[in-house]
Amino acid sequence: MTLRTKAAAAAIAAGLVMAPLVANVSPAASYAAPNEAAASAASWLSSQFTDGQYLLGFDGRTPDPAYTIDGALALISTGTQDETVTSAAAWVTSQTSSFVTNPASAARVAILADAIGADVNDFGGVDLVEQLQAPLDESTFANPYGLAMLIIALERTDTEVPQSVLDALLATQDAQGAFGFPEFGVDIDSTALAALALGVLKDDQQAAQANQKAVDWLVANQCTQVSEMCPTPGAYWGSYSPANTAGLAIQALQQAGVDVTAQVDWLVGQQEPDGGFPAAIGAGYSDAYATAQATLGLSGFDLTNVSKTTASTSQPPATESGAAQGSNTGLIVVVAVGLLAIGVVVYYLRVRRRGPQA
Repeated sequence: MTLRTKAAAAAIAAGLVMAPLVANVSPAASYAAPNEAAASAASWLSSQFTDGQYLLGFDGRTPDPAYTIDGALALISTGTQDETVTSAAAWVTSQTSSFVTNPASAARVAILADAIGADVNDFGGVDLVEQLQAPLDESTFANPYGLAMLIIALERTDTEVPQSVLDALLATQDAQGAFGFPEFGVDIDSTALAALALGVLKDDQQAAQANQKAVDWLVANQCTQVSEMCPTPGAYWGSYSPANTAGLAIQALQQAGVDVTAQVDWLVGQQEPDGGFPAAIGAGYSDAYATAQATLGLSGFDLTNVSKTTASTSQPPATESGAAQGSNTGLIVVVAVGLLAIGVVVYYLRVRRRGPQA
């Protein structure tokens, strides 16, 4: 075989080896960094407040204090949309006396009141701290979501968490670490919120152990394979509303020191062109409640620490996108192919100058 033939063969072989790598090079991600995605989501969410004051509930017709509180907290977490936050807080204040009927509902209002720096002992004419300490009613006692919210509110208002409240929450955790309702079974959202609540009880060994079990369960029960609730594998959880669930779970995992890069990347990838997030994967339209919880998850803050003061004076570090990392790898491959091609051409030209040899 002549050197010219060898050079040609080498070029062909190189092309065959490198072609699959070139084919796998992906363009850089088109979606924004997490902090930019959160700001875009906040802009869309703000536009959904009727008269700039409240969000409508599940029925799409009735003003809903719970939805409005969650939406306002999401806006606060991004340090934007101050006008909407102020109007929403004023509306919630006007609804507090009728909305607060048990410790769980008081908890939601107390978290917002504390986040905006209002007086939790006199918010809309209601002493929220007193309401937080009221006896647990039937609707709260076996409700892990409400109990977790209550613990967060008690901690935020510097009020001691009664052992009875902690015991009630722990009673809803199963042997694997998940939390749920007696009549419905495991609930991923409640597991995430319970983990977040238990994470603030740093000096309680019982709470710390339950928190670790819940965090481990969340890590182990992501969508690693296709199923009825997981249309595609990914770093998310198969629930009725994956964007909501991811927003909550990211808060709990981040608080526990778990790397949430993959989860944040997945969530950002679900963002609709208008900035909102869908309630269901591939729904094609944004949902206010899903957007509220997704936004808080992307903001770097969580329900235990979000406030107008911290959100407006600090910017959580952006999480590096896995897709961006992939684009860097693709660039390296392209450069390698280019250098190899140049080498082959130079080698071929040298052969031509020297003439054919055996």
